[in-house]
Amino acid sequence: MAIADLVRQTVGFVWRVAVGTIVFGASLVASRLIWYNLGLTPIRLPQQADESAAVAYLLIGSLLLSAGLLPLVRGMGGTVSQRSLTTAVFFYVAFGVAVSIESAIYASVGGFDRMILVFLLPCLALSLVYVASSEGGERRQRFLEHLRRMLASRPASAWAWRVVVSVAAFPIIYLVFGIIAAPLVMEFYREAGLGLTVPSIGTILGVQLLRSAMFLVVTIPILLFWVSSRRRLILALGLAHFVFVFAYDIVLAYQLPISLVLTHGVEILLDSIVYAWVFVSLLRAGSTTGTGGRGSADSSGDIELREQHPTR
Repeated sequence: MAIADLVRQTVGFVWRVAVGTIVFGASLVASRLIWYNLGLTPIRLPQQADESAAVAYLLIGSLLLSAGLLPLVRGMGGTVSQRSLTTAVFFYVAFGVAVSIESAIYASVGGFDRMILVFLLPCLALSLVYVASSEGGERRQRFLEHLRRMLASRPASAWAWRVVVSVAAFPIIYLVFGIIAAPLVMEFYREAGLGLTVPSIGTILGVQLLRSAMFLVVTIPILLFWVSSRRRLILALGLAHFVFVFAYDIVLAYQLPISLVLTHGVEILLDSIVYAWVFVSLLRAGSTTGTGGRGSADSSGDIELREQHPTR
């Protein structure tokens, strides 16, 4: 890659993330004000940051989310409407809904269900801005045609066990890394005043199984419209999953101990990358048949439609 191209791509990434940070942060503030005026009071933990520090937390969290989502958007093809819907649904469900559900079981206060409503506007706003500012190319086939080709790449029995394993994989990976990190974080959960609690193993596994099923549903369209390499898909999905969980408490200005945040950050990063690798390895389409010569499988099993995405 020429230096000029690298500089151009870096500048493009930086300015998009900067805009995304402002859009998400401003939209979240607006959404909280709207819902507050409708009678929905915000959640407050005992260690909530004060108002002056909350702005810094919001900006940092919005920056992380913006930087984590952008690689996924830039790796997809499809029309503007396809990419907008795919990105918005993925971002909102995987972040606004799934992480809110997970956070609820680790907090001693209620009200995380309210955040599912509050995050709708900022997730939609950031997704639309990113799609509008990124090149995607046009794909001539419709969504159902992409899905048909994906399903035709393997026998039904092969897809059945892959789906089951992909859903079951995340709770197992989550539990393994959680057990490794537990000795370093358990004292914080036992400490009074932080607003944290430790749920039962059954609750943890049940919630992670639900999150995994939700992640599967909203990620399938990304697999269908992905036009870059398998490695970039794994990294983009892993990064997105990591920042969704890691930035959640930061965005909401939960002033947790830095050692707890960093320990969980390493844990979340590792299990997110491992899960993304397992997920993509299981569900990325293999060789295709009956495509009329328009699509073919490369050496890693990716369906290539490069003639429909000339900008990449």
